[in-house]
Order: sequence, then structure tokens, then C-alpha cells
Amino acid sequence: MTHPLVIHFPIVLLILYSIAEVYQLISGNYKLNSMLLIILGAGIVAAIGAVISGNAEASSIATNSLPLKETIEAHETWATFTLFTFTGIFLIKISSIKSKSKKQLRFIILFLVILGCIFVYLTGTTGGKLVYKYGVGTELFKNSTKTK
Repeated sequence: MTHPLVIHFPIVLLILYSIAEVYQLISGNYKLNSMLLIILGAGIVAAIGAVISGNAEASSIATNSLPLKETIEAHETWATFTLFTFTGIFLIKISSIKSKSKKQLRFIILFLVILGCIFVYLTGTTGGKLVYKYGVGTELFKNSTKTK
């Protein structure tokens, strides 16, 4: 059960990156750009670990509950959208290092950062529902699935 141990790293890193990126875009002060790329890259690596561990744990859950299955699928979908969105931001930022059209890309990056934060929120909301509504990852859930 490694998923609960790794999920908080991408949440923190991606939100920290997003706040600093929005500040950077609004202020026009790009002195933090290299550091932000490192934070974003670390957040993506951590998100890959979270997605892999989450998918592994989801595949080990045997249930006949349709609402539980739908919530797991929604959680996986939002997590994948989060990973792809922030990976896209990373690729845009890397490819734009020597680009002359940086001003146009700022709006795209700002849009994607906001979208990525919405995806982080939705991923966390569905993950919280899995734990607090269905008990996934708790002893209560383990005991209830053993008796069925």
C-alpha cells in the first residue's frame, strides 16, 4: 500500500509550482524560471509514481459495487488528466526556452496551470471519497472485502 505514501508529493509540488508560475506570469519576473522547471519536473516524476502505485492498488480491489468502481475510474481519469496537463506545460516551457513567441505562450501556460490545478482538486476529491466514503485503504475496507 504505497499509494497513500506517495500521493502528497505531487500534490504539493504541482500546487507550489502553479502558485509560483502564476506569480511569475503576472509579475513578469522570470528569475525563478529554472527553479520552477525543476519543481515542475519533480512534481511530474512524483505524479508518475502516484499514478503507477494507484493503478496497481486499484487493480487489486475486488468489488461488485458499481459506485465504488465508478469512483475509482473517475479518480484514475482525473489523475491521468493531471499528469498529462502538467507534462504538457513542462514540454511547452522546455520548447519555448529559445522561442521568440513567449508572450503568446504565457496565456496558454496560464490556462493550463489553472486547468491542472482543477484536475488536482478533482483527483483529490475523488480520492478522498474513496477513503472517507468507501473506506478504501483502511482496515475496515480490508476486513469487509475478506468476508465477501
